[in-house]
Amino acid sequence: TRLDGNVLLPMRIGLTQQNLDKGHEMLMEVSMHDSPKYGQHYTAEEIIDIFAPSVESVNIVKTWLSSAGIPLSRVTQSANKQWLEVCHQRFARSSFDFK
Repeated sequence: TRLDGNVLLPMRIGLTQQNLDKGHEMLMEVSMHDSPKYGQHYTAEEIIDIFAPSVESVNIVKTWLSSAGIPLSRVTQSANKQWLEVCHQRFARSSFDFK
C-alpha cells in the first residue's frame, strides 16, 4: 500500500527508565514486617519520578528530533514520563511504501 506523503502520523518514542534495578528492593521495603518502611506506600508521582528517564536522555532525544526538523512545540512527554510523543508529524517531501 502506498501512503500519501502528506498524511499526518503520530509518533511515540520510548525512553529508557532509570532505577529499574531498585524496584524489587523498594517493594520489599514496604512489604516486609521487619522493615522500618513496612506498610508505607509510594504515591503514583513518586513511582513516576523514581523510574523516569534521566533529564539528559530526554534532552538528547529532543535535540535529535529538533535537528531532524521537528519543532519542539510538537513534542510532548507522556504523563508517566516514559514516552516522547510527536503530535502528527507531517512527512511532506516523499511518499512511503508499507508492506
